Amino acid sequence: MIPIKKEAAPEQSRRPSEASPLRVLYVEDDAENRLVAQLNLSDRCILSFAATDVQACEAIRNNAGSLDAILMDIELKGSVLDGMKLTQLLRGSLNQMLLPPYARGLPVLDIPIFYITAFGDTFSMEELERTGANWLVSKPVDFTQLMLALTQCHLRKLREKFSRL
Repeated sequence: MIPIKKEAAPEQSRRPSEASPLRVLYVEDDAENRLVAQLNLSDRCILSFAATDVQACEAIRNNAGSLDAILMDIELKGSVLDGMKLTQLLRGSLNQMLLPPYARGLPVLDIPIFYITAFGDTFSMEELERTGANWLVSKPVDFTQLMLALTQCHLRKLREKFSRL
C-alpha cells in the first residue's frame, strides 16, 4: 500500500467525541472482491458497496456527509466513468457538462480515497496524484494494512477536530 499524497481532513457533522465505526464506500465491479472485503472489514467498518458508476454516484449523493473514506476500483468494467474519473469528479476537477446526467451535481468530497487495483503499476504516481486519490492499494489486498491506513486517516481527522475545540 502506497500513500499517493497527504489526505485532507474531511468535513463531517458528527461530534469528535462520538466513537463510531468508520463508514466506508467500496466501489468495486467484481462481486467476489466485494465479498472478500465484506468478510475482512465488516467487523471494523460500516461498509456500503457500489458495483457501477451509476450506483457509486447514487451512494455518494445519498451518503456524502457520513462517509469517512472511499475504496475505489480503478477499472470498473461496464461503467461509463472508471474509478479515476469518479475520483476526479469527487474532487471537483471534471467538467460537469461532459458528464452523464446521473453524475452531475455530486458534492465535492475531502475524504481519503484509496485506489484498489491489480493494475497499479500501469499508472505513474504523478498520474494517480493528479486524479485526487490518497492511497494506492494493490490486489490482492492486505486487509490488515488497509485497516491500519483507514484507522490512521480516521485518527488524523479526530485529532484535527479536537484541536479546533
